[in-house]
Amino acid sequence: MGIKESGGTTYVTVLDENGDRRRVSFVAGGSDRENYWCVMGLTEGMQVCLE
Repeated sequence: MGIKESGGTTYVTVLDENGDRRRVSFVAGGSDRENYWCVMGLTEGMQVCLE
């Protein structure tokens, strides 16, 4: 789980409104060793699963 990159696309696992986990792609505006900056694809209030 957590953040994955595949084929130039960045994905993160989130909990949907039913409590189920799903992968969501997002556009990262940059990253360092610990953080990604989201430009598009995630919305405020989404629960991100990093474990």
